[in-house]
Amino acid sequence: MAKKLERAPLPMVVFLVEKVGLRDATKVAQLVVAWGRVAESLGRAPKVYEYGDFWKLSQATCTRQMRLFHQAYPDEKTPQRVWE
Repeated sequence: MAKKLERAPLPMVVFLVEKVGLRDATKVAQLVVAWGRVAESLGRAPKVYEYGDFWKLSQATCTRQMRLFHQAYPDEKTPQRVWE
């Protein structure tokens, strides 16, 4: 019986480019890092509004960023697990 080849995990940037394209991949990666900075500052996972408050973002900007994040990671509610 032939051995089934397992695919190695993709680097995050390759995964994101495949999901949302190059321009949006950089935006999603930036969101994940920015989210992580807030989480480290708070010592816990932030709420979306806390993320926006920390970076002084409008609600509309947070909504756009999270919508784009969900295109790449539809099963995740926030970037926290991706950051970890």
